Amino acid sequence: MTITDQNLEIIINSTMKKTILFLILILFSISSYSQINIGVKGGLNLNFSKEATINGLFNLPNANTSFNSDNDLGFHLGVFAEFEIQKLGLALRPEVLYSTVNYNYTGLITPELQRLTIQKIDVPLLVAIRIKGPFRLLIGPSLQFLLDTDFDIKEFRETAANTFSLNAHLGLGLKFNKFDFDIRWEKGLSNSDINFVADLQNVGLDFNGNTNQLLFGVSYRFGIK
Repeated sequence: MTITDQNLEIIINSTMKKTILFLILILFSISSYSQINIGVKGGLNLNFSKEATINGLFNLPNANTSFNSDNDLGFHLGVFAEFEIQKLGLALRPEVLYSTVNYNYTGLITPELQRLTIQKIDVPLLVAIRIKGPFRLLIGPSLQFLLDTDFDIKEFRETAANTFSLNAHLGLGLKFNKFDFDIRWEKGLSNSDINFVADLQNVGLDFNGNTNQLLFGVSYRFGIK
């Protein structure tokens, strides 16, 4: 089906109306805020297996086959704001985090260990729902912006990567006076493949970039209202 200019205009107008309505609801909610906090956050990322496929290496038995990485640890650091709506028993919690992700492969190109390192900015837009006592459910989307990638065999250079992708967060948090502790599962919702090539050998590497990791975080909050 071909989208005409008229249909496109209808879609844009509908999207704008929904966006304006959402912003109006947020503004009404702001009047109910009883507590606004800002703070800093840090923690570890446990990255689950990522698939890598070799393309074009026809003189080796591994040509056009796939490998899975080992699980590995990364870290995240950043800031957050939290807008608590006591009447509803929830809080809005946007965060801005710098994250590193590591993936280790054995025998991918050479028999030794090779590592893919990803640096990115994550922007989780979470809703924290009070369950009981200090326990909270954390859920929401996360915007991912790719900063840099590095594969430690220097003959390979990056040729293509999705610089923006959408993820989802689901987890459990513990909220105390000044400190928060949380564990979240982060899962990729959109394609974020990363491609490398070695020009001299005409060899390609395709990494499935969809995020799949556990985040263990600690936050320190400053109350400002």
